[in-house]
Amino acid sequence: MPIQADEEIFATRYAHSDFDRYTLVNSRPAVEQFFRWKASMQARPKPVLVGMVLQAKSHGFQRRKYFQPRYPIESIPEDTLVHLRAVARSTFPQFTQLLDRSQRFSLLLDDELTPSEGTGYARTFSCRIVTVDGQPLSDNAPKRFCVKLFNDSAASIPSHTEYHSLTFWSQTFYTAEDMIHNEIGFTLEECGILIEYVTLSDTKLEEQSEVAQIAFIESARHALRVLQYADISQLDWSSEQWISTPSPCHTTSNSTLTCVLIDFALTAQGDRYKDGYKEDDYGGMADMLDEARIPADLIRKWFGPREEWDFFRASYVMEQSVR
Repeated sequence: MPIQADEEIFATRYAHSDFDRYTLVNSRPAVEQFFRWKASMQARPKPVLVGMVLQAKSHGFQRRKYFQPRYPIESIPEDTLVHLRAVARSTFPQFTQLLDRSQRFSLLLDDELTPSEGTGYARTFSCRIVTVDGQPLSDNAPKRFCVKLFNDSAASIPSHTEYHSLTFWSQTFYTAEDMIHNEIGFTLEECGILIEYVTLSDTKLEEQSEVAQIAFIESARHALRVLQYADISQLDWSSEQWISTPSPCHTTSNSTLTCVLIDFALTAQGDRYKDGYKEDDYGGMADMLDEARIPADLIRKWFGPREEWDFFRASYVMEQSVR
Protein backbone atom coordinates (compact mmCIF):
# COMPACT_ATOMS: atom_id res chain seq x y z
CA MET A 1 0.00 0.00 0.00
CA PRO A 2 1.92 3.11 -1.24
CA ILE A 3 2.12 6.18 0.97
CA GLN A 4 2.73 9.83 0.20
CA ALA A 5 6.00 11.60 0.93
CA ASP A 6 6.45 12.97 4.44
CA GLU A 7 6.78 16.51 3.10
CA GLU A 8 3.34 16.32 1.50
CA ILE A 9 1.76 14.79 4.61
CA PHE A 10 3.30 17.40 6.90
CA ALA A 11 2.04 20.22 4.66
CA THR A 12 -1.53 19.00 4.17
CA ARG A 13 -2.57 17.14 7.34
CA TYR A 14 -3.74 19.08 10.41
CA ALA A 15 -5.77 16.62 12.50
CA HIS A 16 -6.41 12.92 13.11
CA SER A 17 -9.48 13.09 10.87
CA ASP A 18 -7.19 13.85 7.93
CA PHE A 19 -5.88 10.28 8.16
CA ASP A 20 -7.73 7.23 6.88
CA ARG A 21 -8.40 4.76 9.69
CA TYR A 22 -8.54 1.77 7.32
CA THR A 23 -5.07 2.62 6.00
CA LEU A 24 -3.68 2.99 9.52
CA VAL A 25 -5.06 -0.40 10.55
CA ASN A 26 -3.64 -2.15 7.50
CA SER A 27 -0.34 -0.40 6.81
CA ARG A 28 2.50 -0.25 9.31
CA PRO A 29 4.46 2.25 7.14
CA ALA A 30 1.39 4.53 7.22
CA VAL A 31 1.24 4.32 11.03
CA GLU A 32 4.95 5.07 11.30
CA GLN A 33 4.44 8.08 9.03
CA PHE A 34 1.49 9.17 11.19
CA PHE A 35 3.76 9.24 14.25
CA ARG A 36 6.41 11.21 12.33
CA TRP A 37 3.70 13.72 11.45
CA LYS A 38 2.58 13.83 15.09
CA ALA A 39 6.14 14.47 16.27
CA SER A 40 6.35 17.41 13.87
CA MET A 41 3.05 18.80 15.19
CA GLN A 42 4.11 18.38 18.82
CA ALA A 43 7.33 20.28 18.08
CA ARG A 44 5.40 23.37 17.06
CA PRO A 45 5.05 26.10 19.72
CA LYS A 46 1.71 26.11 21.51
CA PRO A 47 -0.16 29.30 20.57
CA VAL A 48 -0.96 31.80 23.31
CA LEU A 49 -4.74 32.15 23.34
CA VAL A 50 -5.48 34.01 26.60
CA GLY A 51 -7.04 37.38 25.78
CA MET A 52 -8.30 36.35 22.35
CA VAL A 53 -11.89 36.90 21.25
CA LEU A 54 -13.24 33.85 19.42
CA GLN A 55 -16.22 33.68 17.10
CA ALA A 56 -18.44 30.66 17.68
CA LYS A 57 -21.29 28.98 15.84
CA SER A 58 -24.19 27.70 17.93
CA HIS A 59 -24.88 23.97 17.52
CA GLY A 60 -22.07 23.65 15.00
CA PHE A 61 -21.58 19.93 15.60
CA GLN A 62 -25.12 19.01 16.50
CA ARG A 63 -26.50 15.74 15.19
CA ARG A 64 -29.36 13.61 16.40
CA LYS A 65 -28.58 10.22 17.85
CA TYR A 66 -31.61 7.98 17.92
CA PHE A 67 -30.69 5.71 20.79
CA GLN A 68 -32.62 2.50 21.17
CA PRO A 69 -31.73 0.91 24.53
CA ARG A 70 -30.98 -2.78 24.51
CA TYR A 71 -32.82 -3.18 27.81
CA PRO A 72 -35.60 -1.12 29.45
CA ILE A 73 -34.15 1.86 31.33
CA GLU A 74 -35.38 2.10 34.90
CA SER A 75 -36.29 5.28 36.74
CA ILE A 76 -33.56 6.92 38.80
CA PRO A 77 -33.98 6.05 42.51
CA GLU A 78 -35.70 8.69 44.62
CA ASP A 79 -32.73 9.26 46.95
CA THR A 80 -30.60 10.22 43.95
CA LEU A 81 -33.29 12.60 42.70
CA VAL A 82 -33.41 14.18 46.17
CA HIS A 83 -29.63 14.65 46.05
CA LEU A 84 -29.78 16.23 42.59
CA ARG A 85 -32.40 18.72 43.74
CA ALA A 86 -30.38 19.55 46.86
CA VAL A 87 -27.16 20.33 44.96
CA ALA A 88 -28.75 22.04 41.95
CA ARG A 89 -26.79 25.12 40.89
CA SER A 90 -28.23 28.43 39.72
CA THR A 91 -29.80 28.41 36.28
CA PHE A 92 -30.41 31.19 33.79
CA PRO A 93 -33.44 30.08 31.74
CA GLN A 94 -33.77 33.27 29.70
CA PHE A 95 -30.10 33.22 28.75
CA THR A 96 -30.31 29.50 27.94
CA GLN A 97 -33.20 30.14 25.56
CA LEU A 98 -31.33 33.06 24.00
CA LEU A 99 -28.24 30.97 23.34
CA ASP A 100 -30.29 28.00 22.17
CA ARG A 101 -32.03 30.14 19.54
CA SER A 102 -28.85 31.92 18.48
CA GLN A 103 -26.79 31.43 15.35
CA ARG A 104 -23.45 32.81 16.54
CA PHE A 105 -21.76 34.20 19.64
CA SER A 106 -18.37 35.58 20.60
CA LEU A 107 -16.36 34.93 23.73
CA LEU A 108 -13.24 36.28 25.40
CA LEU A 109 -10.69 33.78 26.73
CA ASP A 110 -9.51 34.50 30.27
CA ASP A 111 -7.37 31.97 32.18
CA GLU A 112 -6.14 28.62 30.87
CA LEU A 113 -7.23 25.82 33.22
CA THR A 114 -5.35 22.89 31.69
CA PRO A 115 -1.70 21.81 32.12
CA SER A 116 0.80 23.74 30.04
CA GLU A 117 2.55 20.84 28.29
CA GLY A 118 -0.15 20.74 25.63
CA THR A 119 -0.24 16.98 25.06
CA GLY A 120 -3.96 16.48 25.67
CA TYR A 121 -6.79 16.44 23.18
CA ALA A 122 -8.15 19.78 24.38
CA ARG A 123 -7.20 22.99 26.14
CA THR A 124 -9.71 24.41 28.62
CA PHE A 125 -10.15 28.09 29.44
CA SER A 126 -12.39 30.18 31.62
CA CYS A 127 -14.15 32.69 29.41
CA ARG A 128 -16.85 35.33 29.11
CA ILE A 129 -19.47 35.64 26.40
CA VAL A 130 -19.20 39.05 24.75
CA THR A 131 -22.06 39.03 22.26
CA VAL A 132 -24.85 36.74 21.06
CA ASP A 133 -25.85 37.27 17.43
CA GLY A 134 -23.96 40.56 17.56
CA GLN A 135 -25.82 41.91 20.61
CA PRO A 136 -24.20 42.48 24.02
CA LEU A 137 -25.42 40.35 26.91
CA SER A 138 -27.83 41.52 29.57
CA ASP A 139 -27.07 41.16 33.27
CA ASN A 140 -29.29 38.07 33.48
CA ALA A 141 -26.54 35.72 32.32
CA PRO A 142 -23.65 33.79 33.90
CA LYS A 143 -20.51 35.85 34.32
CA ARG A 144 -18.08 33.01 33.58
CA PHE A 145 -18.04 29.92 31.41
CA CYS A 146 -15.55 27.28 30.41
CA VAL A 147 -14.61 26.49 26.86
CA LYS A 148 -12.79 23.38 25.63
CA LEU A 149 -10.80 23.86 22.44
CA PHE A 150 -10.06 20.50 20.84
CA ASN A 151 -6.92 19.87 18.80
CA ASP A 152 -5.79 16.27 18.45
CA SER A 153 -2.70 17.03 16.34
CA ALA A 154 -0.37 17.36 19.35
CA ALA A 155 -2.21 14.89 21.61
CA SER A 156 -0.11 12.05 22.99
CA ILE A 157 -1.35 8.57 22.11
CA PRO A 158 0.22 5.16 22.76
CA SER A 159 2.78 3.92 20.27
CA HIS A 160 1.72 1.17 17.89
CA THR A 161 4.77 -0.79 19.07
CA GLU A 162 3.03 -1.36 22.42
CA TYR A 163 0.34 -3.51 20.78
CA HIS A 164 0.40 -6.92 19.12
CA SER A 165 -1.67 -5.71 16.19
CA LEU A 166 -2.61 -2.43 14.54
CA THR A 167 -6.27 -3.31 15.07
CA PHE A 168 -5.84 -3.16 18.85
CA TRP A 169 -3.76 0.02 18.56
CA SER A 170 -6.49 1.66 16.47
CA GLN A 171 -8.83 1.49 19.48
CA THR A 172 -6.66 4.22 21.06
CA PHE A 173 -6.99 6.41 17.95
CA TYR A 174 -9.64 9.07 18.53
CA THR A 175 -10.54 12.18 16.58
CA ALA A 176 -11.47 15.55 18.04
CA GLU A 177 -14.71 15.44 16.07
CA ASP A 178 -15.79 12.17 17.71
CA MET A 179 -15.03 13.58 21.15
CA ILE A 180 -17.07 16.69 20.48
CA HIS A 181 -20.02 14.64 19.27
CA ASN A 182 -19.89 12.77 22.60
CA GLU A 183 -19.85 15.98 24.63
CA ILE A 184 -22.15 17.92 22.26
CA GLY A 185 -23.05 21.46 23.21
CA PHE A 186 -22.56 24.99 21.93
CA THR A 187 -19.55 24.68 19.69
CA LEU A 188 -16.83 26.70 18.07
CA GLU A 189 -16.08 26.25 14.39
CA GLU A 190 -12.50 25.19 15.08
CA CYS A 191 -13.56 22.27 17.28
CA GLY A 192 -14.59 23.60 20.67
CA ILE A 193 -17.49 23.43 23.12
CA LEU A 194 -18.89 25.92 25.62
CA ILE A 195 -19.71 24.54 29.07
CA GLU A 196 -20.70 25.69 32.54
CA TYR A 197 -18.04 27.14 34.85
CA VAL A 198 -18.01 25.28 38.18
CA THR A 199 -15.98 26.60 41.12
CA LEU A 200 -13.36 24.13 42.32
CA SER A 201 -12.89 23.64 46.05
CA ASP A 202 -9.69 25.27 47.29
CA THR A 203 -8.77 22.22 49.38
CA LYS A 204 -7.70 18.86 47.96
CA LEU A 205 -9.96 15.92 48.76
CA GLU A 206 -7.26 14.21 50.80
CA GLU A 207 -7.01 17.32 53.00
CA GLN A 208 -10.76 17.70 53.57
CA SER A 209 -12.45 16.76 56.82
CA GLU A 210 -13.94 13.29 57.14
CA VAL A 211 -17.42 14.82 56.98
CA ALA A 212 -16.61 16.53 53.68
CA GLN A 213 -15.02 13.37 52.27
CA ILE A 214 -18.11 11.33 53.14
CA ALA A 215 -20.34 13.93 51.48
CA PHE A 216 -18.21 13.76 48.34
CA ILE A 217 -18.26 9.94 48.29
CA GLU A 218 -22.05 9.91 48.53
CA SER A 219 -22.37 12.62 45.89
CA ALA A 220 -20.03 10.69 43.57
CA ARG A 221 -22.20 7.59 43.95
CA HIS A 222 -25.33 9.55 43.03
CA ALA A 223 -23.55 11.08 40.01
CA LEU A 224 -22.44 7.61 38.91
CA ARG A 225 -25.99 6.30 39.28
CA VAL A 226 -27.27 9.00 36.92
CA LEU A 227 -24.77 7.80 34.30
CA GLN A 228 -25.60 4.15 34.82
CA TYR A 229 -29.35 4.66 34.62
CA ALA A 230 -28.83 6.53 31.34
CA ASP A 231 -26.70 3.60 30.10
CA ILE A 232 -23.65 5.84 29.72
CA SER A 233 -20.21 4.38 30.36
CA GLN A 234 -17.03 6.38 30.98
CA LEU A 235 -14.14 4.76 29.13
CA ASP A 236 -11.46 6.99 30.61
CA TRP A 237 -11.91 7.06 34.38
CA SER A 238 -9.49 9.35 36.21
CA SER A 239 -9.67 11.90 39.00
CA GLU A 240 -9.69 14.54 36.24
CA GLN A 241 -13.22 13.45 35.33
CA TRP A 242 -14.78 15.31 38.25
CA ILE A 243 -14.77 18.63 40.07
CA SER A 244 -15.21 18.81 43.83
CA THR A 245 -17.25 21.93 44.47
CA PRO A 246 -18.79 23.30 47.68
CA SER A 247 -22.44 22.27 47.99
CA PRO A 248 -25.15 24.96 48.13
CA CYS A 249 -25.59 24.17 51.84
CA HIS A 250 -21.82 24.41 52.49
CA THR A 251 -20.81 26.52 55.51
CA THR A 252 -17.73 26.73 57.68
CA SER A 253 -19.45 24.56 60.27
CA ASN A 254 -21.11 22.24 57.72
CA SER A 255 -18.42 21.31 55.22
CA THR A 256 -20.10 19.44 52.36
CA LEU A 257 -18.91 18.84 48.81
CA THR A 258 -20.64 17.94 45.57
CA CYS A 259 -19.16 15.75 42.84
CA VAL A 260 -19.67 17.28 39.40
CA LEU A 261 -18.75 14.94 36.55
CA ILE A 262 -17.00 16.49 33.55
CA ASP A 263 -15.25 15.40 30.35
CA PHE A 264 -17.52 13.04 28.45
CA ALA A 265 -15.31 12.97 25.36
CA LEU A 266 -14.57 9.26 25.81
CA THR A 267 -17.95 7.90 26.82
CA ALA A 268 -20.22 5.33 25.22
CA GLN A 269 -23.96 4.85 25.41
CA GLY A 270 -25.28 1.33 25.25
CA ASP A 271 -23.28 -1.88 25.28
CA ARG A 272 -20.05 -1.68 23.32
CA TYR A 273 -19.65 -4.42 20.70
CA LYS A 274 -21.69 -7.11 22.46
CA ASP A 275 -23.51 -8.07 25.67
CA GLY A 276 -20.42 -9.61 27.24
CA TYR A 277 -18.32 -6.44 27.06
CA LYS A 278 -18.76 -4.12 30.02
CA GLU A 279 -17.01 -1.22 31.69
CA ASP A 280 -16.86 -1.32 35.47
CA ASP A 281 -18.00 2.25 36.00
CA TYR A 282 -18.86 1.55 39.63
CA GLY A 283 -15.34 0.26 40.23
CA GLY A 284 -13.77 2.97 38.11
CA MET A 285 -15.35 5.71 40.19
CA ALA A 286 -14.46 3.98 43.46
CA ASP A 287 -10.85 3.49 42.39
CA MET A 288 -10.59 7.17 41.45
CA LEU A 289 -11.79 8.11 44.94
CA ASP A 290 -8.98 5.91 46.22
CA GLU A 291 -6.50 7.61 43.87
CA ALA A 292 -7.62 10.94 45.31
CA ARG A 293 -6.37 9.55 48.64
CA ILE A 294 -9.71 9.34 50.35
CA PRO A 295 -9.35 6.54 52.95
CA ALA A 296 -10.40 3.18 51.51
CA ASP A 297 -12.45 2.29 54.58
CA LEU A 298 -14.57 5.42 54.07
CA ILE A 299 -15.08 4.55 50.40
CA ARG A 300 -16.22 0.99 51.18
CA LYS A 301 -18.55 2.19 53.95
CA TRP A 302 -20.20 5.15 52.23
CA PHE A 303 -20.02 4.47 48.48
CA GLY A 304 -22.83 1.95 48.73
CA PRO A 305 -23.44 -1.36 46.95
CA ARG A 306 -23.55 -2.01 43.23
CA GLU A 307 -26.80 -2.06 41.34
CA GLU A 308 -28.30 -5.55 41.22
CA TRP A 309 -27.69 -5.82 37.48
CA ASP A 310 -24.10 -4.54 37.63
CA PHE A 311 -22.23 -7.83 37.29
CA PHE A 312 -18.80 -6.82 35.93
CA ARG A 313 -16.28 -6.35 38.75
CA ALA A 314 -12.82 -4.93 38.18
CA SER A 315 -12.27 -2.58 41.12
CA TYR A 316 -9.18 -2.67 43.26
CA VAL A 317 -10.53 -0.79 46.25
CA MET A 318 -14.03 -2.31 46.33
CA GLU A 319 -13.16 -5.92 45.55
CA GLN A 320 -10.09 -6.02 47.80
CA SER A 321 -12.27 -6.64 50.84
CA VAL A 322 -13.87 -9.74 49.30
CA ARG A 323 -10.71 -11.47 48.03
